[in-house]
Amino acid sequence: AEEKEEEEKEEEEKEEEEGRKIMKKIKKASQKPKIKI
Repeated sequence: AEEKEEEEKEEEEKEEEEGRKIMKKIKKASQKPKIKI
């Protein structure tokens, strides 16, 4: 059971990291003249 929890934690961290990358891209894009993504 403990191993499963560890894996789930890693998955969540990966998702969080992806989310941050996407947010950064959106922030950068919103600073420039509007560009379709």
